[in-house]
Amino acid sequence: MNILYITFVDIKNKESIGVEKKIIGQVKAIKANGNKVMYSFCEDDKFYLVDDCGEKKLICKFKGRIDKRLHMYNKKIIDLIKQNNIDSVYIRYALSDMMLIMFLKKIKKLNVKIYLDIPTYPYDKDVDKKKMIIDKFFRQFIHKYVDNVIISSNKVDRVFNIEATFIDNCVDIDSIKYTEHKYYLEKECIELLAVSFIRKSNGYDRLIMGLKEYYSQNNLDKIVKLKLVGPVEKENNLKHMVDKYNLENYVSFEGVKTGEELDMYFECSDIAIGALGDHRVGIKYKAPLKSREYCARGIPFISAIKDPGFKGNEDFILTFDGNDTPIDIHKIIKFYESLAYKNNISQTMRNYAYENFDWKIKYKNLFEVKK
Repeated sequence: MNILYITFVDIKNKESIGVEKKIIGQVKAIKANGNKVMYSFCEDDKFYLVDDCGEKKLICKFKGRIDKRLHMYNKKIIDLIKQNNIDSVYIRYALSDMMLIMFLKKIKKLNVKIYLDIPTYPYDKDVDKKKMIIDKFFRQFIHKYVDNVIISSNKVDRVFNIEATFIDNCVDIDSIKYTEHKYYLEKECIELLAVSFIRKSNGYDRLIMGLKEYYSQNNLDKIVKLKLVGPVEKENNLKHMVDKYNLENYVSFEGVKTGEELDMYFECSDIAIGALGDHRVGIKYKAPLKSREYCARGIPFISAIKDPGFKGNEDFILTFDGNDTPIDIHKIIKFYESLAYKNNISQTMRNYAYENFDWKIKYKNLFEVKK
């Protein structure tokens, strides 16, 4: 089949590093299953298309955020659909407005199947109120044009009155560096690592509060340190919390790291930090991308979300309740110590990732089934 994958993600934006990996992984998987795929993306103020041969072509330029919103559903995309005999269009959802509805209407007239990928659902509590007013009004019309909604954050039968297909979040396993982690009972310092865009819904404040409580006690057997890697939300007060509780020696903000530099952070860490605050935006059931990457890398992690990708009894995951209580650091220490008794825990995780979280598996029959 000929498929056009449409996304307006700005891959130059530091906040989009993980999203870019996901998009490339999805495109590779769709191709691997015998389809021809063209895909779009933004790079600063430019909107590009990459054809099935890998050639990058400029579609248009944007003068700013407002201009981008007004013109991102460009007429040239409709022309591309006609010229390349596109069978299916796969759109990464970027909220609803009048332009989206008009765009979907034009595509539908071409007798093309439309798939809408909603990265996070529900998302109402995680979006600016003014944007939500517009979105809520226009999304009620989406069902007229979209054939199927793809979600990875919540198992529901229908979204916007459209049949929904749940596809677990996955990663391109072969592109992720694997490290065999070793655990020793006598180790004095446990290194925790959180890799994400640092925002309130991550719940990292729960971990900092836990460290505050831990270090207020006497006769501690181990030192526990936390490294936060990624851009920090402007209004985030985590740095203020660290200063207030005198945790500067135990919590550090490392900024954005990629490539080999990011690999080194994983290699030097013992336990990764998963989703701890999604309950704040009304999400109890989710398939976080970073949990899949942690699994592929072979590093055990903690989480506070119900994740469909795991059975719930894995030796390499420590689960906390989805609430605002401080994370119990003593439980993390016991978790670390339990890993010392597990043989080849990192390889177990890598194997699990190959069996459950490779994009090629999840996208194998999507387009064929929906013909």
